Amino acid sequence: MQIVKSPAITGLTLTLLQMCWLNAPAQAQGLMEAAGLMAMPKPIPGGDTVKNMTRGFGAIPNAMPGQGTASEGGIPAGMKMTMPDGSMAIDPKKAKEASTRAIADQTIAAKILARPTATPTELREAEKHLRNAIAIRNAIWGYSDAGIPKLLTDLGGLYERLKQVATAKACYQNALVYINKRWGPGSSERYDTFVKLAPLLVKDGSLSEALSLQQQITLMKERKSGPSDPGTIRVRINWANTAKALGKPDAADIYKQCLTDLDAAADKIPAEKVTLLKSEIVPAYVEVLKKAGREAEATEAAKLYTAPPAAAIPAAASAAIPAATAAAPTASAASAAAAAPNTSAPASAAQTSVLPAAAPAAVPPVTALPASR
Repeated sequence: MQIVKSPAITGLTLTLLQMCWLNAPAQAQGLMEAAGLMAMPKPIPGGDTVKNMTRGFGAIPNAMPGQGTASEGGIPAGMKMTMPDGSMAIDPKKAKEASTRAIADQTIAAKILARPTATPTELREAEKHLRNAIAIRNAIWGYSDAGIPKLLTDLGGLYERLKQVATAKACYQNALVYINKRWGPGSSERYDTFVKLAPLLVKDGSLSEALSLQQQITLMKERKSGPSDPGTIRVRINWANTAKALGKPDAADIYKQCLTDLDAAADKIPAEKVTLLKSEIVPAYVEVLKKAGREAEATEAAKLYTAPPAAAIPAAASAAIPAATAAAPTASAASAAAAAPNTSAPASAAQTSVLPAAAPAAVPPVTALPASR
């Protein structure tokens, strides 16, 4: 019997073979997306591409068990697959397994962090799982992973709960690096991280940095919710307080805008809440005007609010007002900030790790979480 070779069939066979060999990276992405993790645009990079994307962040302090870090060969050890041309790519099966582990770690950490009463030991357990998830995702997708900034911000919040403020701040700053790389430096994705970072900068006296963040927070919130939204008024007050502490000449204008927005929101906010907010804004506004020698304006501004007896403002009304993201900084804090060197500059690609070393804590460390190199 003679076998007839159809050109169409032969071409189709070759095409299928090419797809099997050449599209392995795309298959890897499909598997990762099916596992619920954000993947970078097709195709998944091979060779040194991942290494280049994560340069400066390759020395992950806790590599996956028994494996190396992202800086070793560009692809995590244990995930490598040799292509027909000799190049290295990510093994889709191994990538799926890693994705599953990352999701499991995130789920465990989220459950612990959702409990306000979580103990320090439980928080350390959540720390281990968050760092594992970040390490896996950073090793595979690097800056392109849209989920890493959220995980870093969650990790920063965890360290705040453990009273490790410096480590928390480093996490937030690293989150901003990833956001800038993924969405650009002007992205509104920075909002949640800014809200977390600004109060820490105020507390440690980095008022100039805090002022810049608070201004951006206010503008982003205003664009989203409008100037008379209670949340917008709240963050604008924070901005004004820091400007006042730094002796900025525009502090009076910021306070005045707070009062203007508050008047516009009078029909949206209960009267007792308006009174409570004015009790914070007006005295500070008057103080700034007097310091600037604007006595007549200060006299008029003082008429906008008269302090009632302490019992006149119900405790329930006070509790209903969102707490400031940071206490009003003091002038002495501003002076200290000006004299002290700035050690809290935003993280950059020159850093050696996406995860900061865990600061000394009063709780026993988790032995499965190596310290950052």
